Amino acid sequence: MAKILLILSILAIALIGAAIIYEKVIHPILFKEEIEETLESAVEEKIRNEVKKQAEEISGGDDAIT
Repeated sequence: MAKILLILSILAIALIGAAIIYEKVIHPILFKEEIEETLESAVEEKIRNEVKKQAEEISGGDDAIT
C-alpha cells in the first residue's frame, strides 16, 4: 500500500511539474507568433483611433472645444 501511495505521489508531482513547464516554457514558444500578431494588431488599432480622434479635433475647429 505504501508503494502505491509513493508511486501516485511521484506521478502527481511529475504531472504538476510537466504542467508548469508547459505553461511557462513550451506554450510561449509554440504560440509566440500568434501573441505577437495580436499585440501588433492592438497597437495598430490604438494608433488608428488616436489619429482619428486628433483628426476630428482638428477638423472640428471650435466645435471640438465646446
